[in-house]
Amino acid sequence: MLNNKILIIGNSGILLNQRLGTKIDQFDGLVARFNDYVIEGYEQYVGNKTDIWFGSFSFFSAKKYIGPKRIFVGYTSPNLKQLARLKSEFIGGDIIQKARDTINTHTPSGGSLAIMYFLERNYKIFICGFDWYKDPRAHYFGDIATNRKLYVDRNRFHLRRDLEEIWTKNLIKENKIEWFI
Repeated sequence: MLNNKILIIGNSGILLNQRLGTKIDQFDGLVARFNDYVIEGYEQYVGNKTDIWFGSFSFFSAKKYIGPKRIFVGYTSPNLKQLARLKSEFIGGDIIQKARDTINTHTPSGGSLAIMYFLERNYKIFICGFDWYKDPRAHYFGDIATNRKLYVDRNRFHLRRDLEEIWTKNLIKENKIEWFI
């Protein structure tokens, strides 16, 4: 691997507090985004560059994700021919279980799973757009009603975001990942 740096961009509303678009587009490594990320209309905040899409099967057939390499997370493998056609990689329940055991949370977020995945592959990891669901704008691109529902659901179904925050901040203290500024 020539360049083992990656910027993992979360979908939190805190991204609207900074204009990182140009810096993201100039990042000299890979850029990863999650699930139903949106760029159009938010370029000044989140840039355009997208090398890797990291998400669950519920977004598997979305046409807008054809460009970047896809990394899918789930307990059961999708159709292998479909994975090959989309130049995709599948991450199974082993990484989910490792995240559960390491962070001590039953439902690790995509952000935590991505961090763990890239740590295991010895990437230099930078993150932005992570706030562990403290900002009520759960997705920077969502309308008020959708954000309210997502915020409530995330705090109801993903119960231990505090443990994910502690784990991530410990990785920062250990110089294993860095905030992207």
